[in-house]
Amino acid sequence: MKILDNKELQALCNKIYNKAVAQNSFFVPHLFFLKNFGLRISEVVSGGVQYIDNEDNLHIQTSKKNNERIIRVQDSQVVFMLENMQNKCENYLNKYKTLQREIKQLNPIRNLMCGKKNISAHVFRHNYIRNLYENGMSFEEINEHLGYTTQKAEYTYLNSIIYYK
Repeated sequence: MKILDNKELQALCNKIYNKAVAQNSFFVPHLFFLKNFGLRISEVVSGGVQYIDNEDNLHIQTSKKNNERIIRVQDSQVVFMLENMQNKCENYLNKYKTLQREIKQLNPIRNLMCGKKNISAHVFRHNYIRNLYENGMSFEEINEHLGYTTQKAEYTYLNSIIYYK
């Protein structure tokens, strides 16, 4: 069993994203938001991400029972990627499954696991949260940033082991 440390997890997420960019994948904007904002796959395919121009904020309607997330952005690439993602209309369920399949194909590691579950798109969320912590954000700040009210990022993401055989 090979356990991925935080550096290896970061490298894996970058490989998946960069491979999608090199292949000019339909899902590059979706992967951009998974990678850079720790969104869930359902959040990027449901249209739950809105940019409020006069505030320079992303408003993310979470797919769980959590609060709406608001993330400050000052990068024009975010607006471009969001517009690109929103212009790619398709059936939600079909897009969800197709994006999952695409991530599995782009991932150089087969059978990536977290606990007893296979992990694909959610690897980006694990990486994003670990990066927040490594960059000095406290557990409480991470929970607030993610809109968690009952779930705790510390137990779900920071203490989880991501591995493959």
